Amino acid sequence: MKKILSFVLILCVLGNTNFLIYATESENERTVYNYNELPDGYNDPNIEYEYEMTEYGFNKLIGVRYKGVEYNYLYDSSELIEGISDLDGNQIVKYVYDSKGYVKNVQAYEDGKWIKNDDPDFIGNYNKMLYWGAYFDVKTNCYYIEGRYYNPKLDEYMNGEEDLEVLTDENPFSSRISNDESEVTLKSADTSELEAEQWAERLLASSSYGKPMTYTSSSWYTSLSNVEILARAIYCEGGTSYTSEDSAVAWVILNRTKSSSFPSAAIDVVTQKGQFSSIRGTRGSTSGARIVSTSTSRWAQSTFLACLLLTTTSQMEWREIVGDKINGQLYFYSYTTAKSNFNTSSSAFTGSTTSTLKYFGTAIKNVYVLGYGNVTSFNSLFNSYSPTAYSRNIYYDIK
Repeated sequence: MKKILSFVLILCVLGNTNFLIYATESENERTVYNYNELPDGYNDPNIEYEYEMTEYGFNKLIGVRYKGVEYNYLYDSSELIEGISDLDGNQIVKYVYDSKGYVKNVQAYEDGKWIKNDDPDFIGNYNKMLYWGAYFDVKTNCYYIEGRYYNPKLDEYMNGEEDLEVLTDENPFSSRISNDESEVTLKSADTSELEAEQWAERLLASSSYGKPMTYTSSSWYTSLSNVEILARAIYCEGGTSYTSEDSAVAWVILNRTKSSSFPSAAIDVVTQKGQFSSIRGTRGSTSGARIVSTSTSRWAQSTFLACLLLTTTSQMEWREIVGDKINGQLYFYSYTTAKSNFNTSSSAFTGSTTSTLKYFGTAIKNVYVLGYGNVTSFNSLFNSYSPTAYSRNIYYDIK
């Protein structure tokens, strides 16, 4: 690439956004500009950026030096960065964006075709200058612009620390080092509870948290942070005005993270296809998660439980903080639906003794209903008990 600008400090204007660019001379006389509009703590000696003055009077990002090797940026007709080439003009990186401006995947040109590349050291993944030349912050899934974070899916800037923390998936108050069960003490349970409470309070005070969501497709939730997705799942699956049900649902999520039959991360549990209809279901089944009553105690409790899931996965700590009425169960099913179909051809549950309990013909165990207790006979449960102030779910395990 040619040498372009020679002064030491310039003011770069991209659209309506100002950037400070520092110029440095390299041994091959190429002028490189270090991007100075980055999140606090960003300091990477492996990468530098080059800008060129356009005919419109602003500096356009055109090149990057990564680990001493120089590359060029490639733009599409909409002036979005669509890829990266080497200095001979050979495209080696392709970016595929979704309709809102997020990169869906990064591809590398190998053996005559484009192949998705997940190597974190690959220049396509290591480079964080995307979209129209803004820095993409992977922690918040936002573009960093003039000291603020822009969320392209919400099409709005995040206002202050409160809104920004809504988008992160790490507890900003956490001081924990390990979730190793052998290191857990009552004091650490107290610490985890306090940290989750502080995080939840910050989330609940934010105007960006708990907003109504429109169902445009089965991926309606992807613009939300993990903590908010978890809170909405717990809130919807709890489905009553009683916070104890939300705690039971959260316990099932936690239990699944400990089971080899399910993903090990809570967010992957609730977004797993075919599992939580409140998140991955139809317009109707997701309505309770998409539209929440943010002023209720249930929403506050669901938020706390979501924060706790991302603060500690120690079951010992959860027993101290939440209690252990749900003791190892991995599944739940609507009590109302089960009762309405009982003794019909579509009945989900059958069995009049502990040894004959089944779910659609599969033997089950450890069956529990909040407010009722351990279930030993579905005949007794459905024929002599009508829930009013306890639970919407039947919790159980597969034998």
